[in-house]
Amino acid sequence: SPVPIRHGTELHLHLGTTETTARVWLLESAELAPGQTGFAQLGLGAALPGAPGDRVVLRRPTPAATVGGGAVLDVAPRRHRRHDATVGAALAERRDAGPAELVALVLRDQRLGAEAATLACLGGMGTALCERALRKMGPHALQLGRRWIAPARWDELAASSTRLLTAHHQADPLSPGMPREEWRTRLRLTATLGADVAHRLVAEGRLEEHGAVVALPGLGVRVDASSRSSAEAVADLLSARGFDAPSTGELRAAGLTPGLLRLLIAEDKAVRLSAEVVISAEAYGLARRRVEAHLAAHTSATVAALRDAVGATRRVMLPLLERLDADGLTLRDGDVRRLRRPLGVTP
Repeated sequence: SPVPIRHGTELHLHLGTTETTARVWLLESAELAPGQTGFAQLGLGAALPGAPGDRVVLRRPTPAATVGGGAVLDVAPRRHRRHDATVGAALAERRDAGPAELVALVLRDQRLGAEAATLACLGGMGTALCERALRKMGPHALQLGRRWIAPARWDELAASSTRLLTAHHQADPLSPGMPREEWRTRLRLTATLGADVAHRLVAEGRLEEHGAVVALPGLGVRVDASSRSSAEAVADLLSARGFDAPSTGELRAAGLTPGLLRLLIAEDKAVRLSAEVVISAEAYGLARRRVEAHLAAHTSATVAALRDAVGATRRVMLPLLERLDADGLTLRDGDVRRLRRPLGVTP
């Protein structure tokens, strides 16, 4: 080249038979003089079908001249910082790596791991070759369902789960754990990946599953004697009152707190119908069966008819029917309720 390549210069990049513009961001210096080499990140004007190891040519459009060439190291990099020694070292590793080493380097960059086909694409190799390399890596490549993840990345993910659940248990010691969906969402996991991560954490003894919640081992519920006594008193009150739901004042007087209510719900001893109405799980089950039987016999019924069939007050019946609607048993049709599906019919 008769001229240097300066940081930020826009050139034309040729790869195979394709061409596009390329903004050159030099990572180690302000310019490359003729004869010099260095690492650069290229911002392309259009996507090109490149792979690590492919050769490229850089040309100046006006006056037309070839100014340099190079080899592709990473087809999907993050935006690199300039003058960062760790970036240069990482790119040098890629430049000198063989297929197996390149798979390990690509895997290391994936926060949540990736499937073999994705790693193969990022490494510029066939999927079969990538899978063979992964299986030869032993403890240096861990499986999460169909995905693979680097041990360091797995430890980071497991530590994030532990910190998240530790904070939850400290804030609410009476909670049986964190709802699985909240745990998954806060760790930014898809549904499938969340299930695979939970399965491996349970196998490693770092997680416990309790129905729809997850918890740290041994910390699912820590109930002292006083709290347990209050919980039993509230459960006895709810059981004794049946469909005559206690008022919020009565529940508070019996010792109910938000934490104890969550505990009773998790232990299937209470059902919360609304902010003011809580009944025993036994009463809820009985009411559900009576509503289902009445609607099966009469096709539809008003609130008043269902209230008489259940034997509950209007204060309980209205939130009860809303709960049954939400649970998918009943369907509101104007002023009447119907069964969402006739008995014996499955969706």
